[in-house]
Amino acid sequence: MMSPGAALPVNKAVVTTATWKDNDVIKALGELPNQLIGELPNIQVFGAVGDKNFTRMGDVTGSGVVSSMVHNVTVGKADLPGTLQASQKKLDELVEQH
Repeated sequence: MMSPGAALPVNKAVVTTATWKDNDVIKALGELPNQLIGELPNIQVFGAVGDKNFTRMGDVTGSGVVSSMVHNVTVGKADLPGTLQASQKKLDELVEQH
């Protein structure tokens, strides 16, 4: 699960600071940030399966195709089927480059 507004801390000490506790974004999200933080130990690296690391996954992540697709549909209210189709085409083209 992604952090809402990319507001999750980068280390454990951050959540003890007044800057974190008094942040309007964090307050508005209620208990969700704490729930997400509680799941951090369960996060797996994208592209890693067991002891194998599929480095091309970084190309997909870095392309912004997936994040743009999610943003365009959820925030921009774009047409889901059309957005999925266009995003899949971009991903297929990206994979074909290798």
